[in-house]
Amino acid sequence: MNKEATYSMYVFSVALVMATSAYFVKVNNAAILFMGISWLFASAPKDKWNNLMSNKWIFLPISYFAIHVVSMMLSENSSEAWMQVQKKLSFFILPIFLITGPRLHKKALRSIFLLFGFSIALGALFFLLNALAVFTITGETAHFFYHDLVSAYGIHAVYFSIYCILGIFALLESATDPFFEWEDTYLYKTFLTGVFGIITIVLFLLSSKMALVAYSVLVLFRTAILLKSNFGVGGFSKWAWAALGLFIITGMAIAAPKITHRYQEITQNISAVNQQQFTYDSPLNGLTLRLIIWNQVFEIVEKENAYLMGVGNGDGQDKLNEAYAAIGLYTGNPDLNDMGYLEYNPHNQYVQEYLNTGIIGLAALLMLFVVGTLRAKTLAFLFFATMFVFGLASLSESVLQRQAGVVLFATMLGIILSNSGRANKPLNN
Repeated sequence: MNKEATYSMYVFSVALVMATSAYFVKVNNAAILFMGISWLFASAPKDKWNNLMSNKWIFLPISYFAIHVVSMMLSENSSEAWMQVQKKLSFFILPIFLITGPRLHKKALRSIFLLFGFSIALGALFFLLNALAVFTITGETAHFFYHDLVSAYGIHAVYFSIYCILGIFALLESATDPFFEWEDTYLYKTFLTGVFGIITIVLFLLSSKMALVAYSVLVLFRTAILLKSNFGVGGFSKWAWAALGLFIITGMAIAAPKITHRYQEITQNISAVNQQQFTYDSPLNGLTLRLIIWNQVFEIVEKENAYLMGVGNGDGQDKLNEAYAAIGLYTGNPDLNDMGYLEYNPHNQYVQEYLNTGIIGLAALLMLFVVGTLRAKTLAFLFFATMFVFGLASLSESVLQRQAGVVLFATMLGIILSNSGRANKPLNN
């Protein structure tokens, strides 16, 4: 194949990895394998080596992965540790593919982000139609909201909320950010507006507190940037952002009762956090449960004197399960195949990292966010949005404990870091 064909195949493979990462793990694994094959043919070994040697940030994701490999070796539960390392493998291979492979120029990035955005829109439309079908048959509206909207297909509501946010910005930024420098027909713009409208409605129906806060902040921030730069006072940009505002209002109107209910726990009494013992029927909400789990994490690390390296990525959950039983948290009913709170992770990526890999692992994770954010500032707003959403989501969910979180974050991080210290000149078309 000629150089242009191998480059196109490589670009398509990156788009495929992002487009499938929200859904089925096996399909996403196949896409990553395809990306690896495409990467082999996309550029010469010498170019790959030069790109690797000229990029000073490649050590960050590699170091983060290496810390988890060491943590695996220190874990007693070797099978769980190996599983955790497999999940983190994308932090090693995806940034290497993207940093050493040919640079993704603006036209390629636009294609990647549009395909990613459309893949999220298709998923969102499918979930809406499925909920509508269930409503038509049963008359129940529960399937329009939160986990019930997506859980039947093994998808977590918070993760898909993250994908919805980034899918919206992928479509909006591809069509309105000067970084991409393009225009399209009125018909296409209308179609594109409808697409991100569907995603926006689903985002509100999912009713993730974190996601809605992140989305609101990003929309306000992006709007302020556009107004300050006088970009978007006319043409499609003004139209698209005005439509976005309409979709936000519509989404809030539809989901308002559920959203209000989801936020009520923040104002509820959290005195249960100070209890030393619990019973199977102790009244706990999402906030109090998280605070209790975080307290247990800090006690485990202190008890094990594991401040530096943590208790091991294979043993962290086992230690938590033991702590849950010790303080009387509900541990399920085996006769009903109910595990209660067993296997509940900390629901905070920073606390999760501290438990599993200690201060060293936490510092490495924070470096990924800090450097990724600083580097993203010079690129399209979508890259900054990715760092912001994942950083904020990590406060309430262990978002990098599932492949859906790891693959998307590692891919976007790899694209961001690949724009640093290139040995070869960027393609501009």
